[in-house]
Amino acid sequence: MYHMIILAGLMTSNLYAVEQYSLFHSTRALGRGGAYVAAFDSDEATRLNPATLADSPITYQFRGWEVDGFVSQNVINTIGDIISSVNSSDGFGFIDKLEKKFGERHYGKTQWGIFSQRFGAFEIAFFANGETHLELHNPILPEFSGRFDSVVGANISYAFTLLQSIKLGITLRPLYRYYLDGDIGFIDIMDFIPQDSKASADDYIQLVSGFGLGVDLGMIWSPTKEFRIGFLAQNIGDSEYFQDYGTEPPPIQQKLSTGLLYRLEPFSTWYWDFLIDIQGLVNRYGLNLLRLTHLGTEFGTSFFGYDNDIGFTMGINEGYVGGGLFFDLWICRLQYVNYTVELGHSPGQVQDQRIAFSFNLKLTF
Repeated sequence: MYHMIILAGLMTSNLYAVEQYSLFHSTRALGRGGAYVAAFDSDEATRLNPATLADSPITYQFRGWEVDGFVSQNVINTIGDIISSVNSSDGFGFIDKLEKKFGERHYGKTQWGIFSQRFGAFEIAFFANGETHLELHNPILPEFSGRFDSVVGANISYAFTLLQSIKLGITLRPLYRYYLDGDIGFIDIMDFIPQDSKASADDYIQLVSGFGLGVDLGMIWSPTKEFRIGFLAQNIGDSEYFQDYGTEPPPIQQKLSTGLLYRLEPFSTWYWDFLIDIQGLVNRYGLNLLRLTHLGTEFGTSFFGYDNDIGFTMGINEGYVGGGLFFDLWICRLQYVNYTVELGHSPGQVQDQRIAFSFNLKLTF
């Protein structure tokens, strides 16, 4: 019976509040507090604001392989506890550590890109995302609920300049989504044990899927070369699905955001950017406004690329300080960041510390 309780405990989940959902995460942007709406062009343009493609000075770029990973510190700690318990054969010690993990949230996400190509201000980028979280909870009788969310598709983006100072961009995103979300209590698990049981996992956790289309619109106004104001509408009208059988995944909700950027040039070829974003202007969940605010800075320089090739980032994401660094070797780019998100209504309630890394292989002309 103990192993059943442990299984339930490992998978236990208790939703604290609403985590702001994003189809794409940006390692670099998270390092500068999650701010990106008015940023300059980068390899992540189609995942963020498509209007930045109008900044692109390149003729052709091929990104053959990209990977981004995001994981909570709780996952790293748990893996370490499991390894140490296996090495010491201390099963009771692991159970003791497991009990202390009730109330913690375990989170992980990966983003993959393959054969992305850019022709000037036009880009098509294929992607596959996988995201999951498990929130440990210890009620009177153990129960668990969890979510697994996987999306595959392509970003097809184009941008252009209007009246010299206004950049407009659009992204069309055909996608297919697999989504699993449900709850199972300890009593429900016991229903599976009898040999004549007719209980099925589908009675509690159902995998649904659907084909949909998302649309992003972005705009950047640059009255001077140092100052930019950005506006962004992601998943306009809520990205829903072409089927309507009652078994499709939940819609990807629309998100309206605005942001500012100011650039300094303290040294020749060195840039220092300061960014402010307000993301989720409608605030559907009534979150504290500090959770919608993102403040950040980036300091870097370019040696051979059109973007900063080396630099560091710092910022405040949902009330928490984070930072990271990146460097580009022309054919590959590496990025790392440490950041925190809030899972409660206001900063300071339930913080979830995470790390992220990013790597891509590319050729730019």
